[in-house]
This record gives sequence, C-alpha cells and structure tokens, in this order.
Amino acid sequence: MQNKLFSSKLNTVLLIIIIVLLLTGIYIFNKRTNTLVTNSPENILVTDNNYESQMKWATEENGLPKGWVRWTDTMAEIPVEKYGPSQIRSSYMIKLNAKMVSGIDQEKKCVGDSETALCAVGNNPEILRYFNVISFR
Repeated sequence: MQNKLFSSKLNTVLLIIIIVLLLTGIYIFNKRTNTLVTNSPENILVTDNNYESQMKWATEENGLPKGWVRWTDTMAEIPVEKYGPSQIRSSYMIKLNAKMVSGIDQEKKCVGDSETALCAVGNNPEILRYFNVISFR
C-alpha cells in the first residue's frame, strides 16, 4: 500500500514538473520569436495593415528606398539593371529576363512571369525587406 501511494505522488510531481518545463519553453520561444521579428528588417511581415507604410519606405526616393543606388552590369554579355544600398557584388536586387535566373550562382529569391523576373540576391536585410514589400502584391 505504501509503495502504490509513493509512486502515485511521484507520478503527479513528475507530471507537474513536465508541465512547468513545457510552459517555460513556450514562453521563451515566443519571447525570442517576437524579438526576432521586431528587430530584423528582413523578417517584417508585410500585411494589408502595414502595406502602405512599407511601400512608402520602399519607394521613398525615385522609386527606391532612401540612399539606394542603381547601376548597370552585364550577365552573359547582356546588360542588366541592379540596385541596392550600395554597389556590392554579394547582395543586390536585379531585374532580368526570366531565362537568365539560372545564371545567378548566389543565394536568391525571385518572383516574376515567363518573361521577366525580379530577384533578391544575397542575404542583406534591407534587400530582403525590399523584396518582401515589392513582391507582396
């Protein structure tokens, strides 16, 4: 009798400990997720509620975010337009013929149709934010 009572109490205590650990884990996960979303521009979720403010940022100066530059480069001997916060080769936005997308050998995210594509190349947070806004609609 004593043994059954002890194991029953032990099971109850272990169950309570597991529940507390589970709730603590959920709290910590949610806290980290919220911090990540609010502090990283590339993780800003574009919604119908904030689309206008995000679009205002994305087209602030000559159709681009403030301080961004445009430049022309060549890909397979064809001129292409690139733009971004600076003229760096590792991270930029590019408009090109859809058939040329496979020629970009860096990490990329692209949207478009059978003729033209818009790609975010690299991992620059500002470029990823711009891509999220422009490709929302």
